[in-house]
Amino acid sequence: MIWWLAGCSPSIEQEPVAVLESFRFDWERFNHRVSHLEIGASVDAAQVSIIGGTSTTGVVPDPLPDECSTCNEFPFLDYSLVEVGVRVLESDRVALVPATLTLEVGRDGATGTLRGALPKGVDGEGAVLLSGFSLDTSPELSGGPSCYDPAFGWHPSRLVVDLGAVTVEDDAATAPVTLAFSAGNTHDPDRVCIDEVNDQAVVDMTVSAVFVVGKKLETADVPFVVEEEYAFSGSPTDPGEQPEPPDQQVEYGLSEAPLATGIARMEWVFYPDLYDADDNEQGAYLRTLAFGATPDGAVNATSTNFSVGTQLEGFAYRTEAVARAVFFEGSSTSWTAEGRFDTLLEDGVPVVHTLEP
Repeated sequence: MIWWLAGCSPSIEQEPVAVLESFRFDWERFNHRVSHLEIGASVDAAQVSIIGGTSTTGVVPDPLPDECSTCNEFPFLDYSLVEVGVRVLESDRVALVPATLTLEVGRDGATGTLRGALPKGVDGEGAVLLSGFSLDTSPELSGGPSCYDPAFGWHPSRLVVDLGAVTVEDDAATAPVTLAFSAGNTHDPDRVCIDEVNDQAVVDMTVSAVFVVGKKLETADVPFVVEEEYAFSGSPTDPGEQPEPPDQQVEYGLSEAPLATGIARMEWVFYPDLYDADDNEQGAYLRTLAFGATPDGAVNATSTNFSVGTQLEGFAYRTEAVARAVFFEGSSTSWTAEGRFDTLLEDGVPVVHTLEP
């Protein structure tokens, strides 16, 4: 009873948890579609899997019926280059509660609720931080089967991951999650079949997060925008450089330095001048995708499509993002790691690799 008389929180026995501070992937050789993208942070490792269709796995698909529109695949092998930053949180004063939500998502997006059960007696303020997410394009088209197999991937025109504000009540923490994905056109005569059905793209998206709940907790959400446009030289052999913008610097404005940070919201729009422009909407072959927010205020959300030999157009994107910083009674440590991974399927299922610090 001493803790109650003193107005302090009870001691909580719990294991450390991990949140995702930063993430980046590059393709080693070329740019590609997105067919599977997965990243998950744990205390002593990260789990990653990145697939870009048959042009990264080398899988040769079965021949299509003669009545199908042009639907060429170019089986090839490529390797993903991954960098990840993980922050490990520990506390016996605030609750650290993992939660996961999976939604089927299309062009109109979907909203769900993350929910985490709190230890008895825990209340106060709450925040939620991303610990991982995945996107998989294998679900059937919204209009039913077609000549194109969606498991080979899409060319994204918009991608949204949004973790909202936390509500603490009835021994639980909840937060709204909004996810969206849309695919755009290739305008490639070798891939007419994709452009015919990309408005029917449906993906499975999973978000993993950690609730931080307790007394003396502070949260700051700081919006920022990254917008770049790269011209195409007209020559695939020398398509033009795509220098990535440097990290932006933001002020979190907390009374003490944050113990945990990450991206709470990111809305990527590729070729923003053409987005929602019907047949003119453009989808992106991606070479890189990166995002992150660190306690010292460095933030980023960047992308490229640079690809010598296969690049056929310029590139443009706009990312509206929110960096979230949290201070709580506890401690944190961080680790970073990078790796080069084969793009593998086993019985049609993406292989998940382990990345250790």
